[in-house]
Amino acid sequence: MLRVTVGAAFVADLMAVREALSHQLPAGGLEEVLHECIRSTLRSIERRRCGAGKKTTSKAPPLGSRYVPVAIRSEVWTRDDGRCTFVGRTGHRCTSRHQLQLHHIDPFAKGGPPTATNLTPLRCSVHNLHAAEEDYGRDHIDRKIAARRARHRPATAEVLPGLF
Repeated sequence: MLRVTVGAAFVADLMAVREALSHQLPAGGLEEVLHECIRSTLRSIERRRCGAGKKTTSKAPPLGSRYVPVAIRSEVWTRDDGRCTFVGRTGHRCTSRHQLQLHHIDPFAKGGPPTATNLTPLRCSVHNLHAAEEDYGRDHIDRKIAARRARHRPATAEVLPGLF
């Protein structure tokens, strides 16, 4: 059983989806509608992850490109069972499936290629950050994170004197 409190906008969107799915789901029970939304989202994510609908090429990406071909991403994802492969000192493997990222054995910034043998293993964001700190040092990574945040920070509105 799941209980959740939602706002009016959520309810309005849910009712719109329920109506839109009325031919596909004639009974239109809320559980049925929400489950279809979840299945649809999972299908969409899987298509995006596998590059469905995109023209595939057997050409290697240009030198210096961060692009990892779909076939290689798929191979790594399958090989690593879609979960983080970090193994701690105790021999325990992280089981996270949250925010998985491809990790380069030979770091990309140091010339590591986007190949299946160099892309090992999938890492959750925490363990990928840990690996980056091992590759480059914590100070370097902290500076890069701060610079990225500064670039993506929305500009603050200027308050003009006399308006407030």
